[in-house]
Amino acid sequence: MKPETKVCRDCGLEKQLNQFYYSSNGKLKRAAYCKPCSNLRGKKSRGTDELIKETLPEDMHRCGRCKEVKIKDQFYKNQNECYTQCKKCSMMVSRNWQISPGGERKVRNAGFVRKYGITLKEYEAMLVAQKYLCCICEIDLRTTKADLDHCHATGKNRGILCHNCNCALGFLKDNPQFCASAGRYLEKHLSTKP
Repeated sequence: MKPETKVCRDCGLEKQLNQFYYSSNGKLKRAAYCKPCSNLRGKKSRGTDELIKETLPEDMHRCGRCKEVKIKDQFYKNQNECYTQCKKCSMMVSRNWQISPGGERKVRNAGFVRKYGITLKEYEAMLVAQKYLCCICEIDLRTTKADLDHCHATGKNRGILCHNCNCALGFLKDNPQFCASAGRYLEKHLSTKP
């Protein structure tokens, strides 16, 4: 056996290393099974090997969870490809995951990491550091909707604001001059009575 080849444990054929998936195990850093055998093993373990050979009409797709054949409109799409689960199954799985113990917190944490690059624990630490007060109006954030304010240009998180203050900054286009001008305008009209 040459060093740039390997024998597959399933089919017993000697193949080039590029015919094996990468693995962090072993001295050759390749999987024990060649790619075709590995793919076949995966299909068998998922119980989908007999479904792969099936030919469906162009506008139809089989759900990998409920195994029903449905029109492609009943699947969420990703870059013109159908997902493996229909919308009904996908929503059921998502709902079950969210209501599982700690599931809602996991969903919220994933949203914070995806959107702001921080975990829910880091967000909660920011709240404690701010003493649960909005950075602008100092309203208690435990009694109102709180938003994580961030710079849209750099993505840097600035602090936690009440929803109203965060919207106000957005309407003023995060421009300090507009904010100062709005402040001067309000002060000017506060002193005059109708």
